[in-house]
Amino acid sequence: FGEVLRQHRLLVGVDISDTHTPIHSLDDLPEGLQMLDLSQCSWVTRDTLRKIAERCPGIQELHLSSDNHLTFAAWGELESFKQLRKLDLSRCHQIK
Repeated sequence: FGEVLRQHRLLVGVDISDTHTPIHSLDDLPEGLQMLDLSQCSWVTRDTLRKIAERCPGIQELHLSSDNHLTFAAWGELESFKQLRKLDLSRCHQIK
């Protein structure tokens, strides 16, 4: 997967929803990424969100639907996405 991302640096959207294996190197994500779908990804953590925000500061659309393992502590990391226009937290009842 990392190789595909490295070869397509101009990608603006990536949907890796419902994956069970984490991205080993978040540095492979294109810096110009604008949309990322991480719905139903049990490997996404607060630290993952922080690293993604640092790597891809221009994300405008972030999908975290059904990521029930994220806690309220992840909210602070979500504030790091300064360009965010759309945030999907559907079925994330643990975040209030």
